[in-house]
This record gives sequence, structure tokens and C-alpha cells, in this order.
Amino acid sequence: MSTKDTEQILKVIEQVEVSLLVHDENGLFRDLQVRQVAGLQAATAQRITYEACRELLLKGRKALLSSSPNTILARRLTDLAQHRLNTAFDQAGWFYRWKYVTPIFTLIYLLLAFAGIIVVDLRFSQAALFQIVPLWAFLGGAMGAVLRALWSLWNSTSTRTYRRAWAVWFIAAPVFGGIFGALIYTAFLSGLVAVSASQSKIENIALPLFLTGLAGFGSEWAKDLLTSVQEAIVSKK
Repeated sequence: MSTKDTEQILKVIEQVEVSLLVHDENGLFRDLQVRQVAGLQAATAQRITYEACRELLLKGRKALLSSSPNTILARRLTDLAQHRLNTAFDQAGWFYRWKYVTPIFTLIYLLLAFAGIIVVDLRFSQAALFQIVPLWAFLGGAMGAVLRALWSLWNSTSTRTYRRAWAVWFIAAPVFGGIFGALIYTAFLSGLVAVSASQSKIENIALPLFLTGLAGFGSEWAKDLLTSVQEAIVSKK
């Protein structure tokens, strides 16, 4: 057995462990128990619990890390744990799957937000916020945030690690992205943020539009930049 094989199996075990933990937090196994009590599942349906799946993964890890590693057993136990988790998804019903396994509801919301941003921009492109911030600066940040949210949704769906607590973030992402976009535009307009030493005023709308979209897409970058601007202003007092 090579070290590469061991690392690959351990990586799969860790991925299944994370997915198992996430969906336990999402209430998967509690919902299964409720459905069983309510008689919403067939009497012959396999009873799946978090503890049983977790035990399989622990045994697989133990078989892999023992003095005489057994990769075949480790793979079988890991595959069995993944199979039981997939069976639990099937037993949970379409509503749970659409909320947490393949988050269709969140996807629909983000697509509607994306379309709404385009419609608002087409109809009110000349409007301004607080008289100096054009509406497109807010919309650019919102668009960047929606794109970031769609990327995060795809990633969490492909790894089956979508957490119930993230729903609030996905809902609020366009709003916070728009705010960050407007703030970055204002900082750029006032000269507090310059892309280069010789450019601090707006000569082409493409650059500030890119910055507002970047602020929404990379909210951490926007927050750090605004924090540095705040610290620079405070240090001058």
C-alpha cells in the first residue's frame, strides 16, 4: 500500500465525515426519525442513524491507520457509510433534498436576485443614492455578491456541505454586496482609494464598476480595504 493511497482514502473519509456532520446539524436524522414515527416511510425501509454512519467511518479510519493497514476494508466501510448517507437523503423526501442537498430554493432566489438587478439597472440606470452615488455602483456590488453566492452554492452542493445556517447569508448577500459596492465607489470618488498613485478620479466608468463588483464578490477584501481607510483617517487626527 502506498502513502498516496492512504492519503486518498483518508481524504474521502474526511469528506464523508464533514457531510455527515453538516446534515446532522441540518436535522436530517431527526427528520428521518419523525417520518418513521409518523409512518411516512415503508416498514421495510432501513433505519439509518448518525451514530451508525459515524461508527463505519471510525472503523474505516482505524483499519487504515492500524499497524497492518487494510485499505480494502477501509474503502468498503467508507463506501458503505456514503451509501447509507445517500439512502438517508432519499428517505428524507424531496423537500429536505431541495433545501439542503441540492438547494433549489436558494438557487431560485439567487437567480431571481440576478434578474432583478439587471431589470433595475435597465430601468433606473441614471438614478443615484444620496445624490452622489449612482445606482449602478450599488447594483454592481450586488451583482458581484450574487455571483459569489452562486459559486459558493455550487461548491457546497458538489461537496454536500450546505449548512442550514448559511441561508441567512445567501439571502442577505445582495444587500451587503450593494452596500460594499457603494462604499468602495464613494471611497474611490473621494480619493481615499486609488488603484494607482496617479489615478484617483473617475475617467472611465469601467474601472469603478469593476471595483464595485469586486467589492461585492470579495466582501473580505472590501472590508479590509475600508478598515485600512478608517485606520488611516484616525491616525491623522
